[in-house]
Amino acid sequence: MKITPSLFLVTSLVSLSLIGGFSTKASAQTASVGRGGDLFSAECSRCHVPSQWVGVLNNRWINKSGEELFTQIRATMPAETPGSLSDDEYYDVTAFILASANMPIEGGMISHAAINALSIKPGEAVPAAGAAGSTPWTHLNGDERANRYAPLDQIDASNAADLEIAWSLDTGIFGPRPETYSVTTPLMVDGTLFATAGATRNVIALDAATGQLLWMWRPDEGKRFDDAPRKGSGKGLSYFDNAGEGVIFTMTPGYSLVALHAATGKPVESFGKNGVVDLQEGLRLGPGRDDLDIGISFPPLVVDDVVIAGAAHLVGMRPIAASNVKGDIRGFDARSGKLLWTFKSIPEKGEPGYETWLNGSAEYTGNAGVWTSMSADTTRGVVYLPVESATGDRYGADRLGSNLYASSTVAVDYRTGEKKWHFQSTHHDIWDWDTPAAPLVVDLPNGEEAVVQTLKQSHLFMFDPDTGKPIFAVEERP
Repeated sequence: MKITPSLFLVTSLVSLSLIGGFSTKASAQTASVGRGGDLFSAECSRCHVPSQWVGVLNNRWINKSGEELFTQIRATMPAETPGSLSDDEYYDVTAFILASANMPIEGGMISHAAINALSIKPGEAVPAAGAAGSTPWTHLNGDERANRYAPLDQIDASNAADLEIAWSLDTGIFGPRPETYSVTTPLMVDGTLFATAGATRNVIALDAATGQLLWMWRPDEGKRFDDAPRKGSGKGLSYFDNAGEGVIFTMTPGYSLVALHAATGKPVESFGKNGVVDLQEGLRLGPGRDDLDIGISFPPLVVDDVVIAGAAHLVGMRPIAASNVKGDIRGFDARSGKLLWTFKSIPEKGEPGYETWLNGSAEYTGNAGVWTSMSADTTRGVVYLPVESATGDRYGADRLGSNLYASSTVAVDYRTGEKKWHFQSTHHDIWDWDTPAAPLVVDLPNGEEAVVQTLKQSHLFMFDPDTGKPIFAVEERP
């Protein structure tokens, strides 16, 4: 599978081989960052943004000379008419790009000779304009407890009517065709918004204060995308603080787990294979099926240094067979991408719960993944899995029995994958009444803690977080 990063770079900035041994002679002229900015806006801004240059120069140009950069820019830009500006103008643009990469240029002026002689060493990225005083939102549901709460008080009943649009973003440019709607929930970290956009689930970073596009990453999955059961921009992303370095996790339509540098959008090369873990590997496939019906729209859950990936399938109202790939849940090391554990939501022979699948139906039945968001309790070291129904949603004659752990809330040790407890809210589900949302980890008014699972029937189940025992009595009815 091919995953192609795209950071609004012009291919010509990657290879110096296109220009041979051409060299520029130093002159006595002086380049201006201000003039370069005006030229950049007029000639370059349709393809580039100033904030991208820290990442571009860090990735491709460290310790190369300013003369090499000037020569490359003159030979390749503007894209439609390279070489159409004067040398003085190209030096101005070069000075602006260097300044945009946080290289010091005193007073905004630098001689051509100084540009030629300097060694490129970009400075640290400047925090987004909205960083000061921003409140982080690092998970789809705000935090790992899935409370969707932030202690913000700037907007209330007295001023809500006065709100105005500060900026907007047209997402129609992302993906092979415009989406008809988007349901992504952006993340907010240090004044930067991170979101998914477009049918191919591109990842974008925006300055929260201005809406300026900072970077974009695009998966290029070819046939895997064509075959994916869950296309579209998806529901969102996950954020991981790796010792002060931000990492964005996404799951692609073709079912890959990808780690990106939050500052640049470049894949984290130390994670998996060049930033990618192929989630199609290691699956328990459906016997007799040539297709691979698995993907997901929701992001993974990151808790401590573990990233947990769910699974989803085509809508199962009318499955093509009783057999399908199983929706196992897997935990990976958030730094290396190493597989740490697999929770088998449909047990194998000899494992607890296998006996709830009569006539050997656990051998071929699939689905029972976690298609929605998950939650976690870091004090207990537990992740809560809202497991969906098994194949198919409204027909169960091929899988008699109560079918653990389908349509259940399952508490699992997020470091080992060991099951702590479970509660099956619908036995032998043939109504598609699976668990559709992350269990809420809450503090009750009486000081006790609880895990709250919402269901499609508008029922709320409240569990003791240590035992899984319902806090309010549950009456079993045939």
